[in-house]
Amino acid sequence: MKICAACGRENSGTAAFCSSCGAVLPATPGQAAPYVPPPAQQPRRGTSPWLWVGLGCLLLSLLTIGGCFAVIAVVGNRVTRDMKEAQNKPLTEQEVRASLQAVPIYPGARVDIPASKQVRVVTKSVGGFAGVLSGGAIKMEMGVFTAPAPPEKVIRWYDTQLKDWKKVENAQRRDMGQENVSITDARTYSRGDKQILVQVGRRAQEKERSHLFLFLMTGIPQGQTP
Repeated sequence: MKICAACGRENSGTAAFCSSCGAVLPATPGQAAPYVPPPAQQPRRGTSPWLWVGLGCLLLSLLTIGGCFAVIAVVGNRVTRDMKEAQNKPLTEQEVRASLQAVPIYPGARVDIPASKQVRVVTKSVGGFAGVLSGGAIKMEMGVFTAPAPPEKVIRWYDTQLKDWKKVENAQRRDMGQENVSITDARTYSRGDKQILVQVGRRAQEKERSHLFLFLMTGIPQGQTP
């Protein structure tokens, strides 16, 4: 008779395990101890190589995004500085005409200094980003004029004066931020790395006078329009 040390139950003298709790019973003299298998070991799981690939891609994405934000911040700061300089800098009619270089000016047209200054500040944001991102290759100058003729006559005059340039009719009409001025005609003329954008419009009460917006862009790759 064997007494289980774990639960106290009586077992037969030949039993190897307790019939109640299953505990191992001591072996009687001459009896081999029962075989108890060792506990099963959990297989060791190594780190998947795809985990490192994923972490590497995530790190590269974060670095790329951070670099883009840094470039945008630098460009934005430079454009903001240029806009402030344009807003605070005095502007004369001679400076506007000189900045437009070879762009023909409609006969009798006069520079609208307040409007030129206002539009220059606005276009600094567009021209500034284009110039910085192109490494300073693209440059933009502009001027606003009042012409002593209706818009349709002014735009025909430019078609004649710039007949040797490649003309794009019905070019995109851009809002110039001038109160009550409706843009009626627009053209883009291209030659080499230069583009001239001409926009003319009028106010409702004006019949024999037009507002003329001239833009000169240089350093533009052929086939590209900013």
